[in-house]
Amino acid sequence: MIKRNSPTARAIAPALVVGLLAFLLTVDLSAQNSASKINATRRSELAAIVAERQKSTAALESRLAQLRAQVAAIAASAGSATLRNLQEAMAGIEAASGSTAVSGPGIVVRLADAGPTDQSTNQSDSRIQDVDLQEVVNALWDAGAEAIAINGQRLVSTSAIRNAGSAVLVNFRVLTSPYLVEAIGDQSAMRASFEASTIAHRFKTWEQVYGLGFSIEQPSTVQVSAYTGSVRFRYAQIQNAR
Repeated sequence: MIKRNSPTARAIAPALVVGLLAFLLTVDLSAQNSASKINATRRSELAAIVAERQKSTAALESRLAQLRAQVAAIAASAGSATLRNLQEAMAGIEAASGSTAVSGPGIVVRLADAGPTDQSTNQSDSRIQDVDLQEVVNALWDAGAEAIAINGQRLVSTSAIRNAGSAVLVNFRVLTSPYLVEAIGDQSAMRASFEASTIAHRFKTWEQVYGLGFSIEQPSTVQVSAYTGSVRFRYAQIQNAR
C-alpha cells in the first residue's frame, strides 16, 4: 500500500494532475469545436434561406413587370377619351406611389462603414445602422425630397429599413456598405436643409471619431428607379380619433 507521503506517492500525484488537466482541455476543445461547427452550419442554413428568398423575390418582380407591360400594351391599343383620362390619372398615381421611375435634380448622400478597427472597440459603432439610414431619409423628406432610393431600392409608404446582421434590409432586400441615398428635389434648398439637420452634424462628428464614410454629392441628374414590390396592405385597422 502506497503511503500518502511516500516518494512514490509524490511522484504519481503530479502525473495524475497533468493527466486530469489534459483530459479537461481535450473535453473543452471538443466542446468548442462542436459549437463552432453548429454555428457554421446555422450560418450556412440562414445564408441559403436568404439566397432562396432573394431568388424568389426577383422572379416575382420579373413576373410583375411582365404583367404591367401587358396591361400597358392592352391600354395603349384602346383609344377612348375616358381611357386616356384614366391613364393620365394612373400616371399621376404611379409617380406619387413610387411605381414608376423618375429622374431630375437632386442630391446623393453617401454613407459607408469604417475600415478595420481594433477588436476592443464596439464593432456596431464602425458600421452604418438601420437607424442611421432612417434618420438620413427622414431628414431628406423634411428637406423637400420628392423621391428617395437607397442603393436602387425605391422607398414608398410601406418600405421598412431594418438591420440584417452586418447589413441593412430595405424592401426585404439585403444591402451592404456603401449606402447611396439618392433624393430628387430642389438641389440647393434640399442640400442646405439637410446639411443643417441634426443627423448631418452627427455624421460629421462620427466621421472623425469612428471613421464612418459621409459625403454629399450633387450630380447633374439623379435617377430613382421604380418600386417593384407589392403595395398591398395586409393589415389595416381604423382607429377613432381622440
